[in-house]
Amino acid sequence: MKNFIWILCALACIGVFCAGCSGALAAERYAESERYTAGNFTYSAAAVRKIDLHWVNGRVDVLRGGADTLSVSESGDSLTDAQKLHWLLDGDTLYIQFCQSGYKGTIPDASKHLTLEIPEGIELEVKTVSAPVQLEEHALEHAEIETASGAISIDSLAAEEIEISSVSGSVLCGAMSAGDEIELDTTSGKISAEQLTANEIKISSVSGSVSCGELNARDEIDVTSTSGKIMVDSLRAQEAELNSVSGSVTAALAECGKMDVGTTSGAVRLTLLDGLGASIRFRSTSGSLHADHYDVSGENLVFGDGACRVRVDTTSGSLTVE
Repeated sequence: MKNFIWILCALACIGVFCAGCSGALAAERYAESERYTAGNFTYSAAAVRKIDLHWVNGRVDVLRGGADTLSVSESGDSLTDAQKLHWLLDGDTLYIQFCQSGYKGTIPDASKHLTLEIPEGIELEVKTVSAPVQLEEHALEHAEIETASGAISIDSLAAEEIEISSVSGSVLCGAMSAGDEIELDTTSGKISAEQLTANEIKISSVSGSVSCGELNARDEIDVTSTSGKIMVDSLRAQEAELNSVSGSVTAALAECGKMDVGTTSGAVRLTLLDGLGASIRFRSTSGSLHADHYDVSGENLVFGDGACRVRVDTTSGSLTVE
């Protein structure tokens, strides 16, 4: 997920990849370009096991296709062959490129809204520069979506592994489940997820906020932010780690074996749901404690049966336990 080589290269070209592409465009070069075909097309759903899409701007809508023959189309109807999308079916992998390899010129505004129909159960890789990406409900083998400044919006997604990243665009997810891992990553864009279920869940943002409904991990949850706040309505995991430097951390614990929470100046608020017991060790330089109905055992504040072991470390941030 941390491999942003393609995105960084794309960001270096933002000066020529103008918004709307009404200015000059210097497109990336890609291998075996002579084998590609230009323009909208249809393909057999049974022939494809992986789709690899590289796009620049406009918009990308990924639709669930239930027919034997699926379509791929862009909105522009007066594009030259060089300006049109280019595609290649190589074995069972379908490659889709924004335009002709190395194209230099202009492309009319609003002509690059891509509608992509895909079959269920495939691998999907989508990389865009500024184009937002919208996915409706899908069940896939693997999903990897990266953007530089485009927002990513997902209605519902199930896959063995899910990797979603945006540098400055927001990431908005409905319900997502993975057999193995879900990883969400942004730099300044916010992350919002209604429900995530996986063996491991990893969420990171530098300055963007992280807001989650339900986080359900069979093993581990790791949520980090530098200045953005972290909010989790319901957390279930064997192990969990929530860290923010100046952002606050608010989490409601439904089930956990062990959890570490760390902030520098951000306040921490923990809610124990459904009678969950916790043994909390709180260490802070100047932060205050706000809690009722607990016992003290050594360094630990014991709530109920103390089953969930929690360590909270702050510099000036306070701790509130409800």
